[in-house]
Amino acid sequence: MITNTWNHILRAVMPLFTTAVFVGAQCNLVSLPVSTSPDVVRAVARLHDGRLAVLGRWGVTNQIGILDGGQWTAMPEPGGASSLVVMPSGELVAGGASVSIWDGLTWSTMGSNLTGIVNALLVRSNGELIAAGNFTSAGNRIARWDGNDWQPLGNGMNNTVYSLAEDANGDLLAGGVFTTAGLVVATHVARWDGNSWSYLSPGVGPPAIVWDLVCDPNGDLFAATSLGVSRFDGSSWTNVGSPGEAYALALLPGGDLVAGWSNGVTVGGPVVTRWSGSGWSTVLSSGASGGIASLLFFDGGSALYAGGSFWAQNNLQAFTTQCAATAEDLGGGCPSSGGANHLVASKHAWLESDARLSATGLPGAAIVATVVGFSQYAT
Repeated sequence: MITNTWNHILRAVMPLFTTAVFVGAQCNLVSLPVSTSPDVVRAVARLHDGRLAVLGRWGVTNQIGILDGGQWTAMPEPGGASSLVVMPSGELVAGGASVSIWDGLTWSTMGSNLTGIVNALLVRSNGELIAAGNFTSAGNRIARWDGNDWQPLGNGMNNTVYSLAEDANGDLLAGGVFTTAGLVVATHVARWDGNSWSYLSPGVGPPAIVWDLVCDPNGDLFAATSLGVSRFDGSSWTNVGSPGEAYALALLPGGDLVAGWSNGVTVGGPVVTRWSGSGWSTVLSSGASGGIASLLFFDGGSALYAGGSFWAQNNLQAFTTQCAATAEDLGGGCPSSGGANHLVASKHAWLESDARLSATGLPGAAIVATVVGFSQYAT
């Protein structure tokens, strides 16, 4: 059987003493341990108690499944929903034909002045809820919730918004198929600074529909588009790969970019890939033609979830690296009175933002650790 696995390599440099390599155990790419994963996944959100809310379709039934320890609990969806977020106070909010909030028993429409299709929801770092889509009430395609009703953000956009994000400065970013935002030309991506809309580069944006946006720790903005993935470095846009149509993006805490794709009609084509900085490596291949990864979601450092319709069933997959690790001395450093040098890992770096290592057999010295590579192979 072919199994996707990862080999985790961490290089540790101990000045003046030795160089060692930490080799993590070979961790299988695993699916969630449930037999009733959705046939189609549209959105995922993490509740404050750690459970996952999964919006999708089980058979012919559209609903939200709450995943808790491998077991599903069904709850209704408000109708036509395509996005989920969790409010700072813990309530689950769904966007679709309107915006609705779950009180634990029933769904209630938020406000009275937003009607139309809602494609994206975002809870900003200040707690403000933003809704965007193809509505023209309560603002042109984008609006904010003031606690009682929906308020416009300037003049909005001239066409549909599909994605929302926030940059390191706290400014709001919107992506879609629009060509103007407010009173300026902004092709497919625009920034809201709290007062007005602006373009990122003069009138130029990604050359295709923007389905998703994410900012990396370096301040670069990545856009998933119908022609691949584009990156904005603060001055210009460049294409960084196009195995197909990119639908979803996520960042691992260490800053690595992961993308979800449509594989067109190719059975076995890549639907989840990882960007190395110079190329893409496949994380998950489709088991059905036309399959897509419609979302990617990083669950607090424990697992990366990918959902969509890329297989005939079980279309919510999880990737994890919770496994043992060892350390091997490479030698080459100065002799130490402490004895043999040895490294032991106490925290894995594939899903975490850093690695924690303890060294024995060394005098006091700083240890610098960086992830230097990953490799995928079959068993």
